[in-house]
Amino acid sequence: MKRYLVFLMAVLLLALGACQEKYVASVTDLRLVRVDPSSGYEGDLIRILGRNFSTAFGENHVYINGVEAKMVEFDKDQLTVVAPPNDLGTYSVEVETPLGRVSREDLTFTYKKKPAKLYMVTTVAGNGSNTLKDEIGPSAALGQIEGLAWAPDKSAIWFCQRSAGNAVRTYNLSTQMVKSVVTGIPLPWGGDFDAAGDFYFPCKDAKKVYRIAKGGSSADEVTLPSSVKLDAPMYVKFDSKGNMWIASRGNNTVYKIKDGALVKAFTGDKYFPVALAVDSKDRVFFASTQDRGIFMIDGETVTKVAGTGTKPTKDDYEISLASGPAGANIGNIGGMYITPDGTLYYTDYLTFTVMKIVPDADGNYAGGRISIVAGLPFSAAVVNGTTDKAQFKYPSGIVVSDDGRRIYVSEPTGYLLRMIDLS
Repeated sequence: MKRYLVFLMAVLLLALGACQEKYVASVTDLRLVRVDPSSGYEGDLIRILGRNFSTAFGENHVYINGVEAKMVEFDKDQLTVVAPPNDLGTYSVEVETPLGRVSREDLTFTYKKKPAKLYMVTTVAGNGSNTLKDEIGPSAALGQIEGLAWAPDKSAIWFCQRSAGNAVRTYNLSTQMVKSVVTGIPLPWGGDFDAAGDFYFPCKDAKKVYRIAKGGSSADEVTLPSSVKLDAPMYVKFDSKGNMWIASRGNNTVYKIKDGALVKAFTGDKYFPVALAVDSKDRVFFASTQDRGIFMIDGETVTKVAGTGTKPTKDDYEISLASGPAGANIGNIGGMYITPDGTLYYTDYLTFTVMKIVPDADGNYAGGRISIVAGLPFSAAVVNGTTDKAQFKYPSGIVVSDDGRRIYVSEPTGYLLRMIDLS
C-alpha cells in the first residue's frame, strides 16, 4: 500500500511539473488579446492588447492590411498605434516583434467612412435615477421614458414614463423644466395629439387608450369600437384627416379609427407593430421587431420599405447599410419620426444607434439611403460627446425639430432624455 501511495505521489508530481512547464512556456509566447476599438477612421488611435511585446524602441511593428501603423506607445502588454491609410473595409491586424509575427483571425479593424461633419450628443434631462421628480433638466428624475411627442406648439416634449410613478410628463424646451401631468397610469407608452390639442396614449398592460383633454390634469379612458381588440398597444398616432392609428403589438394589428368607428384593421402574422409615424402624405409607417423592418400603409396597401428580416450582427450591420433601406439588417426599433422633408428617423435599441432613411427623388423609401446619425453599433453605454464617440444604451422614443437640427431621444434604461444637436 505504501509503495502504491509513493508511486501515485510521484505520478502527480510529474504531472504537476509538466503543467507548470507548459504554463511557463505559454506565457512567454507572443500573443494578441484584443484590438480596441475594432472600428474607426484613418488616423484614429488603436490599442493592441496582448502579451510579451518588446519593451525596446523600434522592435514592435503593427500592420493593418499589410500597411505599417505608426507606433505611439508600447510596453509588454499594450501597443498604441495610429490607424494607417486603407480603403473602407475590415482587415487583419498583425504584430511583429523579435519573437515573431502573429495575428488572429477574429481580431480585425474596420475602416468606416468618416462623416463630413461631427455633431454633439448631450443629456438635457434626467439624473440617471429610476424615480419621479419634477425639476429642471439634469436635476429631474425621469425613470423609464418612452414615446416622445411634440406639444402642438412645439414648445415642449411630452413623454410617457412606464416606471416609477407610471406617468405622462412634459419637458419644456425654453425652461428645461420637467413636469408630471398625470401619474398612476399602468405602463403608458407612445402618445400623440389630435387636432383639438388633446393627448391620447396607450396603456400596454391595461390594453386601453386614454385621453388627457387640452389643459387638463387627468386621464380618461377612450371608448373604442367593440371590434377593436387591443393587446399590448404600444403607440397612438393621428394623421391630418383626424384618423387615429393604434399599434397593437400583441395581436399583430394596426387599427385605423375615425369618429369612433373602425375604418380598417391591418393584420399580419409577423407585423408585431411597436412604433408608428405619419408623413406629410398621410402615409402611416409602423416598425416590426419580429419581421425586423419598417412597413408603410398607403391607402389600403401595406409595403415593406426597409429591412431584410435578418437580425443584424456586429460583423454585417454596417456592411448591410450600404445596400440601402431594403437591403439593411434592422434590429429592434423603439421609435420613429418623419420630418416635413420626408426624412424618416428611427432608434434601434439592438444596435444602440439612431438612424435615418432619406427617400429617393421619387419619394421611395426602399430605394433611398440609410445611415447612422449617432451611436456606436453594438456598443451600449451612455456617453456624451461628438457623434463619432457618443454612445447610446437603449435609444427608444424620438422626435426631431422641423428644421432637422435637433433630435431628442429617450433612454429608458438610462433614465435620461438626450439630444443630438445637428446645427
